[in-house]
Amino acid sequence: MKKWLHPHKKIIFACIFLTIISLIYVLGINTDTKILCYVVYAFSTYTLVVSCMAVPRLVRHVNALIRDDQIVWIAKIRHLLEKNEYTRRYLYDAEFRTGISLYTGFCWNLFYALFKMVTGVVYSSLWMFAIGGYYLVLGINRFHMLRSNRGYERITRDIVSLKNTDSAENTDVDALKKEQKIKAYKTYRSTGGLLLFLDATMMGLLIQMIYQNKSNDYPEHIIYVSAIYTFYYFITALISIVKWFKHNNPIMTAAKNVSFAGACMSILSLQTTMITHYGNKDAQFQRLMNSVTGGLILIFIMRMSAVMIWRGNVHLREMDGEKVTGFN
Repeated sequence: MKKWLHPHKKIIFACIFLTIISLIYVLGINTDTKILCYVVYAFSTYTLVVSCMAVPRLVRHVNALIRDDQIVWIAKIRHLLEKNEYTRRYLYDAEFRTGISLYTGFCWNLFYALFKMVTGVVYSSLWMFAIGGYYLVLGINRFHMLRSNRGYERITRDIVSLKNTDSAENTDVDALKKEQKIKAYKTYRSTGGLLLFLDATMMGLLIQMIYQNKSNDYPEHIIYVSAIYTFYYFITALISIVKWFKHNNPIMTAAKNVSFAGACMSILSLQTTMITHYGNKDAQFQRLMNSVTGGLILIFIMRMSAVMIWRGNVHLREMDGEKVTGFN
């Protein structure tokens, strides 16, 4: 099993090349053979999985080269960025970097949600309004974590200040640390609950995709750019989940889980767009692929949400959390 999930890099490159060629063939040249389409899509799914599994190894190798200054132009840029306080923090402070991404993500989600919902009202489009609702819930998730993270950082500053005080007692520091942990795990748990609402909005979009064949069709160059960005978004979100799982900051872990949920939705949207553009308007095939991919994504996010709620409750009980009621 390990050999199938972690093949040699030459095999991975060969799979990527074959996937690109086969997708061009079945989507652009031969669109009549449905069985061949199913085989190609299954093979492309395997290629995506093994490529994602190989990304952490590639990232570790590239990071080692960057740390040793073996990539000259990156070393020059890094030394230039280190001269400024904020860019230096962005380079080396993972929590600061995640906070910046939360701010930018929230602003973008809010703007895009309002744009889609207003468009839906103006053109009486339930599809546009549903997309706006999805991005609004995604933005609410990020705003909730932003607000909670500010409180988390405030307690961190209080702990540091208290430690620097000569009269500080260990009991005071321990009390603040416990308060910080309770706040963090309540946020982690409540984010899991909000992910259920995100899952519900995704279900509304998926129902329209399946039963009404709703989708977006763009020019080919837009599709190519969207595909590159979607795979980059998906892979980086997956790597971030693995990285932050090892850190002792539940709020940041929850933020990465939300980003990964958004990346999964981007994969579904890209698939629908590609089938609409290249699939010769085969409604039956589009319904099948949207049902399978969308169903798997909904189940995965629902499971992730349930695990976050369960894990948050477990940690809160360990810290006398049964006395702490409600969400953050």
